[in-house]
Formats: sequence, structure tokens, C-alpha cells
Amino acid sequence: MTKEEAFIKAYQRCVACAPEADLYYFLENKDQAQDADYYEEKRIAGEIEYWSHIEDAWLMWLEAMDYAKENI
Repeated sequence: MTKEEAFIKAYQRCVACAPEADLYYFLENKDQAQDADYYEEKRIAGEIEYWSHIEDAWLMWLEAMDYAKENI
């Protein structure tokens, strides 16, 4: 299982606010949005309603993974 697949599973189990299609869209476009200029980032993020919510969950997921690597 990839970390993206594990994230989707955990998100759906614990939060489940965004549709699954939005989760896949976010994961497919997160790097492109981060590297884009302001207007392109807004265009990409604006395609789904829950972008910022998913992004917050994703960033927390990454922090938890870093913590686990350092402390386990």
C-alpha cells in the first residue's frame, strides 16, 4: 500500500468529509499546485470544494509519518 492509499483509507475512516474523487484529484495535483504561481494554484485548487480541508489533513498525515519514523 502506498502512503497515498493509506492516507485515503485513513481520511475516509476518520474524517470522510470530501468525496473520494476529490481525494484523488488533490493527490494528483498537489505538487503542481505548490509549484504554480498564485493564479494557477487558485485554478487547480478551485476545481474541488474540499481542497484546503484535504490539504490540511495531508499535511498532518505527513507530520505524523515523520513523527513515527523518528520515534519508532
